[in-house]
Formats: sequence, structure tokens, C-alpha cells
Amino acid sequence: MLKRLLVLAILLLSATGARAAVFLNLQNGAPTANGSGGFTYTYDASLAGSAVLDPGDFFTLYDFVGLSGNVSDTSFVADAGLTGTFTFGVTSGNTSPPPPHAKFLIVDDPNVPNVTVTLGALSDSIVPSGKNLPLGTLTLTSSFGDTQLLKVASDFHVEGIGTANINPTLGPVPEPSTYTLMALGLLAVGAISYRARNRS
Repeated sequence: MLKRLLVLAILLLSATGARAAVFLNLQNGAPTANGSGGFTYTYDASLAGSAVLDPGDFFTLYDFVGLSGNVSDTSFVADAGLTGTFTFGVTSGNTSPPPPHAKFLIVDDPNVPNVTVTLGALSDSIVPSGKNLPLGTLTLTSSFGDTQLLKVASDFHVEGIGTANINPTLGPVPEPSTYTLMALGLLAVGAISYRARNRS
């Protein structure tokens, strides 16, 4: 019994949680003046190879300064290389709190709008083949012309946060199941040590 428990503990300790991320990269490294006193930010969005994006899943860009209230100035166009049926909805405002796993990393300013991109309910799932997959292009208009420091979080079947062009740098977050497996493994090792100590 103890040998089986030890093997299980080793397996649990060696298990790693799945991680996922959406990456946003600003085209040309800077926004462009749009000739109307505003600035256009065009981001290439990609999905990490370990992720699965299902209908209803989303990613949010937090605290985008100077966001235009014009619906036409906020858009997401799916990448032409995606195979299947996809619709993406874009909403702005302060209606999308960070997912539970990202709350301790992202401080959401209620006075600065967020932008959320959601995969439509009638869309196919997006499953990369082990490498980063281009999702599409996110275009935003802002009155703010300096490169913004991005805070991006996502809520997927495989959970994680996206990082690109970000300060401070935010890394992938292990799933809760990872912590559970590690805790069980440590408990099993502790139980084996305790029993061995009692025998001596």
C-alpha cells in the first residue's frame, strides 16, 4: 500500500498544469495618427498552442486609456487562416472583471474602460496544433498616442493570462488543479516519512 502511495505521490508531484495565453502584439510597435486627432492601435492576437478557445471564451484588455466611445472604432477581424465558422464580439466598458485566476495579477481601474473579445456562441472551437495560432486583428482608437502598457487576461477551458507588450511582465498562472496535485503529493510524502519515523 505504501509503495503504491509513494508512486502516486511522485506522479502527482511531477504533474504540470496546462497553461494558455492570448498574446497581443502591437503592429509596428506604436499606434498611428488617424488624422482626426486620435490614434489607431492595431494588435495581432494569437492563441498559445496549449490552449483551446471554445464558444463563449474571451480575453480582455484592461484599462485601455482614451478609448473612443465609437463602436466603429473598436473591432476584431478573425485571421483568414482559421478554418471553420467564427464570429467574434467586441465590447468595451468596465463590465468584465478579471477571471478568478488573474485577479491577484491585474488591478482593474474602474475609471478606465476595458475591451473584451468573445468567441461567438455559434462558432467552432479553436484548437491550435501545438504552436501559437494567429486569431485575428484587434483595432482600437484612442485619444492617447503613447504606447500603452497592456494588461491582458483570458478565460478558457485551459486557463491562463496573455502577456505581450506588458509592464509589469505577467507570466502564465498554474491551474488550481496543479496546486491540488502538488498538495496531495506533499501529503503523501509526509505520511510515508511519518510512518518510517514511527517504525524506527
